[in-house]
Amino acid sequence: MKRIAFIMSCVAAIVLTITALSRLYDAGYHAGHNFTESAWQQRWSQRDLSDATLALHHEVAIRAEEHRRQTETNNEVKNAQVALAKARSEYLHAESAAGELQSELDKVKRQLKRSESGRISATAYAGQAKTQVATVLAELLSESDQLAGKYAAEADANYIAGSFCERIYTRVTKVNAHK
Repeated sequence: MKRIAFIMSCVAAIVLTITALSRLYDAGYHAGHNFTESAWQQRWSQRDLSDATLALHHEVAIRAEEHRRQTETNNEVKNAQVALAKARSEYLHAESAAGELQSELDKVKRQLKRSESGRISATAYAGQAKTQVATVLAELLSESDQLAGKYAAEADANYIAGSFCERIYTRVTKVNAHK
């Protein structure tokens, strides 16, 4: 019996030793696994943070470029509106001057018709022909002046619009040319 008790105590000691070693091995395995997992998790977190930071910097740069382009466009729109207002003002001033010129021409035509209408001679007939020619030329001048004013106003508006587009294109694309 002592022998059986001794064997049993040895078996119990061996089982306890194996159990302790098994638990020690399991604890070491889990500790190593957790350490490795934590190292990888830290690397992934750093990579994710780096990616998010780069994306944020890129978005900030894009927003800044977009804001710059919009500001340039708004400035050019204001400049074009000022130029168009100036061209319209000049056109209205020219129209006013043309109206004054037309009234002066009408006045001269009436004077020429009155001064020549009382004469009934060959000289008077020749003067009347000259008056008619002068009247036709005055009307032609008046019409051509009106058309020239309209064409000039349209040309000014087209020039302003074209240069406006060109300036916007130049200002919006100038940063990209330096990259």
